[in-house]
Amino acid sequence: MTRDARAIALFARELEEFEPSNILRALESCIWRISGQDGAVRLLGIPPTTLSPRTKALRIQRPVA
Repeated sequence: MTRDARAIALFARELEEFEPSNILRALESCIWRISGQDGAVRLLGIPPTTLSPRTKALRIQRPVA
């Protein structure tokens, strides 16, 4: 792999490592709203039926106030 290709794309492992923090940042910026006009799914470009199971699988939970 050339350096140019490495600069353009992440490896699958890197994407997996990045996913939890990316989802968490999206949820926090949307005040934990998953769907709707102001929901995290709109930022992430994925359907709510994908985000909900991913948050459970990654053990991402909304902090207790």
